[in-house]
Amino acid sequence: MNIEKTTQGAETRTEKLWYFGFGSNLKTSIMRSRGIEVLDVKTVRVPGYILTFDVFGLPYSEPAMASISRYAVDTNGDAAPDPPTVHGVAYLLSRADLLRLIGTEGGGVAYREIIVKGIPLNTGNDDMKPISMSTLIARLLLALVECN
Repeated sequence: MNIEKTTQGAETRTEKLWYFGFGSNLKTSIMRSRGIEVLDVKTVRVPGYILTFDVFGLPYSEPAMASISRYAVDTNGDAAPDPPTVHGVAYLLSRADLLRLIGTEGGGVAYREIIVKGIPLNTGNDDMKPISMSTLIARLLLALVECN
């Protein structure tokens, strides 16, 4: 479900949604400093995605910002080993807080929203069901320049 395309009815104002945080969003204190109320937190991994740094940042202070990128999983066993799966934090948020988070992260400008499936880690119980989460990925990739 794309948060931007969902209609705002009475039932959706109280809806709670999961968001996948990585990079600086691993810290719950960062979320709270943006005025976002975190309702629940779980550590998760997202199979099929890797951590990347392909969003332009600020030269010298923060040259690139984190994103995630999909990779094809080798099912034949004839390719190089799969790269490490991205790990992060699943935050349960209200719809209003998710919209606020997307705005503070540059959603629609530097990032676009997607839905990923996360596998909870270290739950201490049998609740290992995948979690469907919104997250943001790079809208534009850096240009690759070959130097000779």
